[in-house]
Amino acid sequence: MYDLNIPDDEREDVVNQPKKLKVPSKGGKCPACNQAIKEGAAICVKCGFSLHRGEHVQTSVKKPTTSGSVMGKSFEEKSRRAALAQGYDTTKGRAGDAKARDYAEQSLKWSEYIFPTIVMAISFAIVFLTDILSFNVGDLAWGVLAYLILWVVEFVCLTIALLVMNKIMGTMVGALSTMSLKLGALSIGMIAANIVYVMTLGQLPMMCMAPFVYMAAMLVVFYILTNLFFEMEGVEPFVYFLLGYFAPVAIMFVAMMFM
Repeated sequence: MYDLNIPDDEREDVVNQPKKLKVPSKGGKCPACNQAIKEGAAICVKCGFSLHRGEHVQTSVKKPTTSGSVMGKSFEEKSRRAALAQGYDTTKGRAGDAKARDYAEQSLKWSEYIFPTIVMAISFAIVFLTDILSFNVGDLAWGVLAYLILWVVEFVCLTIALLVMNKIMGTMVGALSTMSLKLGALSIGMIAANIVYVMTLGQLPMMCMAPFVYMAAMLVVFYILTNLFFEMEGVEPFVYFLLGYFAPVAIMFVAMMFM
């Protein structure tokens, strides 16, 4: 019997202490989760069961606590330096993107608000100036009132025609505020174009060709304005012209013949 040099009061504890034996795996699988493991493995990578200790091992992973803003700045700085090393300056690219956005916003503001307002102002100026030159002082108010009524009627006709085309052909109308501004500019623009035609080409002796020349001139003006205001292409301007301008004028002309 070997002397272990262990005191008598502790020798019994050492002898009776349970041994920690290796827990055999079942058919090359973890006895806890049945995960396939290699022979001689000490721990299951899936559930953390220790084959030597016969229990699960609690592990903890410390997550990085790097601030998002700091990481973003460092990543951006590294990206910029890497681009500079390859001969590219990313700051110029961002400046170019900002200029492109500003240009797009200015173009949108011009096409949606500024240009229709300019067309409307010029058209109203033409209408009022021709009224002053054509009518006497006493008839000036009645002439202006007649043109205003005609403007409202044409505005309503063009609005109805545009909504019909939107339902049938899918024509884009845009926002309600910009649509109203564009339709107002289009209606008064057509009135001003009609006045200019009467005072210029209308004075020429065209005999039976006069109605056809008049409709062709109005169609050209209408096509240009609708293309600029609503970006209509193909047959859309022609259909819009027939529904919103030609049909109401024809109906009004026929009604005046029977009055």
